[in-house]
Formats: sequence, C-alpha cells, structure tokens
Amino acid sequence: MHRRLKTMAERDPKPLYFLAMHYAETGRGDEALAALQRCLGLREDRMAWTKDEPRFDSIKHDPRFRALLRKVNLVN
Repeated sequence: MHRRLKTMAERDPKPLYFLAMHYAETGRGDEALAALQRCLGLREDRMAWTKDEPRFDSIKHDPRFRALLRKVNLVN
C-alpha cells in the first residue's frame, strides 16, 4: 500500500494526504509531517480535516503538527 500511495502521490496530490495518514499510523512521524507540509503547499482540501483525523493521533503532540494546524487556521 505504501509504495502504491507514494507512486500515486507523485502524480496527484490527493493521495498525498492518505500517505501522510499511513506514515503517522506506522510510526513515521517525520515523514507524515513532511507529507502534510507538502499537502499544505499544494492546498490540499483534506487539510481541513487534519485536526480531527484520529489517524494523526501519534503526531498531534508534535509542535510541527500544531504549527501546520495554525497555518490552516484550525487552531490559534
């Protein structure tokens, strides 16, 4: 699954969000945050769900995650 999502994300930014979720769920927080940062730069619509997405629970404590939420205006 990971390889397929990664290949799809290179051509289409939509799967990138799902790749970020996969990274977060598998303990790859740095990669999840990097993918979310790319999603933000690409203005991925799904970023609006990031704050409440339970698959990001493993990285919600990370200050970089909070910074991303601030950039999307999901927290103060």
